[in-house]
Amino acid sequence: MAAAAAFADRAPNANGRAVLQGQYAHCTDTEIAPAINQDCWAFSMNPSGMFMTVTGAAATSYLILVDPTSGKVLLDQISSK
Repeated sequence: MAAAAAFADRAPNANGRAVLQGQYAHCTDTEIAPAINQDCWAFSMNPSGMFMTVTGAAATSYLILVDPTSGKVLLDQISSK
C-alpha cells in the first residue's frame, strides 16, 4: 500500500495531503469518461483547506483512485456533499 500511496500523492490536488484510509477494491465509475471498471487502490485523503472551484464550498471528502499495475491516477476528486 505504501507504494500505491506514493502514486496517490502525485495526483494534481494531493499536494502532500495525508492518506486517511487506503483500500484495494474493485472500482466502478461509469459517470466519467473514460469509465472506470477495474481493480484499484482507493485512497481517502484529508480534504482540510480544500474548496470546490465553482461554489467555493469547503470540501468534505477527497478520493483518489490509483491503477495497481501502472500507478496511474484514475480519479482525483473532491466533494462537498
